Amino acid sequence: MNNDFENIEHLYKEKKFSEVLEIVNEGIKNNQPECFNMLGILYMNGEQVKESERKAFKCFKKAADLSYPNSFYNLGRCYLYGYGTLKCKRKAFISFLKGVELGSTLSNKSLGDCYFFGWGTKENHSLAFEYYKKGMELGDDLSSLRVAACYSTGQGIEKDEKSALVIYKNLADKGNDEGIFRLGLAYLYGYGVKINEEVAIENIRKASELGNKKAKMRLERDLKALNEKYKI
Repeated sequence: MNNDFENIEHLYKEKKFSEVLEIVNEGIKNNQPECFNMLGILYMNGEQVKESERKAFKCFKKAADLSYPNSFYNLGRCYLYGYGTLKCKRKAFISFLKGVELGSTLSNKSLGDCYFFGWGTKENHSLAFEYYKKGMELGDDLSSLRVAACYSTGQGIEKDEKSALVIYKNLADKGNDEGIFRLGLAYLYGYGVKINEEVAIENIRKASELGNKKAKMRLERDLKALNEKYKI
């Protein structure tokens, strides 16, 4: 089933949802936890099946009962935001914690958020940073953004704008639109680097072209003068 599941992830990324559903339904007959998790994703997004947060929650819960790591991330989000079930930040925290314990990369950022904002547990910025850092080391871009934000603000770790800048550059090299946008802001305001308005507008424009809404708003409003100045 492992090869089949790698295939479903590939098909899902290509938006071939009918083929994904066919494989998932076959896997569910054999009680495959990864297939319950994927079916939950399909229900959550209304892809090839009628959208149903309740059914999505049930699928994630079933996968979690079978100890599938990433299902705890999805289950935690359901508890956190009330998708298909009652909101419960404590249950969300417990789900993300279990996901991390089982090796779910995505759960690190969410567990970090729980510690950062005090969702379902006592607020602890230092612990939040540690989980963000672990997620970044595992290759999660959202975790990387959180680490950079901590360095930028000095929350959970000593303030270090240059370290934040390195992370934004790494994300930009990967084509991450938020990383590119944040890199643009760093050059615009001199966060960890010498101010360079031209480089700033180039990055913010690139992020906007990649679909970053915040970058687009900057270009349309705050950076309108710079945009006209450099005509990039």
